[in-house]
Amino acid sequence: MKIDLKELFEGQKNTIDIEVQEPYKNFNYYNEEISFSKPVVFKGQAYRVNHEVFLKGIVEGVLLLKCHRCLAPFEHAITHHIHEKLTVRNHEQAEEDELFSVEDYMLDISDIIENSLVLAFPMKVVCDENCKGLCLVCGTDLNESSCECEKSEIDPRLLKLKDLLQQD
Repeated sequence: MKIDLKELFEGQKNTIDIEVQEPYKNFNYYNEEISFSKPVVFKGQAYRVNHEVFLKGIVEGVLLLKCHRCLAPFEHAITHHIHEKLTVRNHEQAEEDELFSVEDYMLDISDIIENSLVLAFPMKVVCDENCKGLCLVCGTDLNESSCECEKSEIDPRLLKLKDLLQQD
């Protein structure tokens, strides 16, 4: 979505309120397809301080994820605060300071929103902190029922340590 910021850059206005709500496309995050159950919402404003233009606001969305422990689908709400400095394209400082550049005074807010969503994405994708996951032997969801599988299997990488302990 593009937003016209010409009045800010030319000094005719000091602030522009922005509210964007749009269904967001799916994106790939570490080989996992991320989708949304509701439109992503950005509420904020672009404002001018001296001769510099900034963007601040909040991005909110609801992700559809798959738990890495039990593989159950679940929804995860995310909220992320944005505060970015904007510059006109081909500005020398843009690449140096990793600023978002504006071409023809039109800001494509989609890139900023996507970066914000990636930053807000959880490091550990689990449906619940207490999720027990799946049984490594039979695949039973341990959140729903228990199994009678033998759990005394030793990690093959640690098998040599078992031999050392038996020698004593």
